[in-house]
Amino acid sequence: MKKEGFISFKTNVYKLNYYETPTGFKFIMNTDLNVGNIRDILHQLYSSIFVTYIVKNPLCSTIETINNDNDIFIEKLDEFISTLPFYVQTINNNTVRSK
Repeated sequence: MKKEGFISFKTNVYKLNYYETPTGFKFIMNTDLNVGNIRDILHQLYSSIFVTYIVKNPLCSTIETINNDNDIFIEKLDEFISTLPFYVQTINNNTVRSK
């Protein structure tokens, strides 16, 4: 049996999902309460987007705060998140489902 440690925490409003890499990077995503375990999704976010556009980017220091200067990372992160089956966007109190 594999010990996974802290994975998520539920409140009466949202579910906080947590993933920590072996190198100490922490990824947190808030979801609706009915979303299941997304550990694999957070790992995929780390391995395919964070590593590619932050860790392997010689112009980016991973010890700095990731901000809007990392346009390609922000763009790829937005693309990744918007394709998730549980992604819902709210604009002016109107719900817009992902594609």
